[in-house]
Order: sequence, then C-alpha cells, then structure tokens
Amino acid sequence: MRRRENGIARYYLRSIFVLLMATLTVILSVSPVFSDTSGISLGKNYVVVKGGIFAPGSTDLKGFGTGFNGEVGYGRYINPYFALEFGLGYYQTSNSVSATESSGSDYMSGTAKLDLWVIPATLAVKLIYPIQQFELYALGGAGAYFVNSKLSYSGTATIGGQTYNGSASSSSNTAAFGGFAGAGANFNFTNNWYIGAEGKYLWTRPTLSFDGTDVTANLYGWIVTGNVGYKF
Repeated sequence: MRRRENGIARYYLRSIFVLLMATLTVILSVSPVFSDTSGISLGKNYVVVKGGIFAPGSTDLKGFGTGFNGEVGYGRYINPYFALEFGLGYYQTSNSVSATESSGSDYMSGTAKLDLWVIPATLAVKLIYPIQQFELYALGGAGAYFVNSKLSYSGTATIGGQTYNGSASSSSNTAAFGGFAGAGANFNFTNNWYIGAEGKYLWTRPTLSFDGTDVTANLYGWIVTGNVGYKF
C-alpha cells in the first residue's frame, strides 16, 4: 500500500512538472492580442481570502469526511505572468467508528473518533496567463504543515448485571513538510478587486503520537476554494 501511495505521489510530481512547463510555453508563445491588458491598471501586490473544502484523498484517510478549508494570502506580481504568494491556512477532517459485541446478557459497545486539523504556512509560485480582465494560472508550492490531532474513545459494558462506563482521549501536535499543485482563475471586476476559484492537490506525511505509539499517515487530499482578493 505504501508503494502505491509513493507511486501516486511520483505521478503527481511528474504531472505537475509537465503542467507548469506547458503553461510557461503557452505564456511565452501566445499572441499579444490575446494577452493584451492595455487600459487595465492592476496593482503589483495583493491580499486574498479563500474559503472552501478539504476532501481527503489517501487510503490512510479512508472514511474521513469532507471538511472546511480557509486561507489568507499575500502575493506579489514579479511581472504579468509570474507571481509569488505566501499563505496561511486551516483545514480539518474527522472520522468516527463504533463497535458492539454481545454474549447472552452481557453487552459491550464503544466509539472512537479521530479529529485532525492542520495549519499550513506555504509559499506558492504562480504562472499566469492574462486575458483582458481574466487570469488563468497554474501554481505549485511547499511549506510547513502544523498538524493537530485528538483521539477520543468511550465505551459501555454490562457484565453480570453490572454496567461500566469509561472514556479517555489523547492528543498529538507535530509538524511536517508538504507540497501542493493546482490551477485557478481570477476575474478582475475593478482595478483593485477580483474574485476567483482555485483547486489544488496537497500531500504531507506527518508522524502522530498517541500514548507513546507513533503513527505515520499520508494526509493527501484536494482543496477547492472560492477567492476574494484586493490588489494594490
């Protein structure tokens, strides 16, 4: 299974490279008529707020639900076709399982829940194709992913006519390197304000520790957001 995950990661890295090179080739070869931005005065700096979802995409996150994703970013246009963006975000997902067992009049049941919430601090490179008031772009980047997790479990047992209840929890906080790649589009509806949409695939592999037990997990997944930004 780990070999399959590593193969998927290598496939995405190759795909990212091909996408970025193809985008750069288009940018360098397109006619100026199609990328004309004359009469449009756009700022070289921008701030952006992004809101959307995180959808788990690895086998280690099988059974985990789609969660909220939010980001804020600051960017700088090096030229109309190239920009850098610093981002700080938050996304979360969780999964819970239950089990029951009975034998005669004896009965046992239990529930376990794992909550994950991640704060990524990242740097992205954007290759941009401007078309009048629109911008199409490919992006890729990397950064630090601060992973927080909480494992909670509870159970009830009725044995010999006596009922017993118990619960406990364990938390883990760690950080890991991670990367991402994707694409998006913006519409500049004034010289300063724009709206857009973005999708990207991310991968990071932190080691979580619960009560002395280390677990390394592939926290791969998709992030899809709607964006509002201001250029200055």
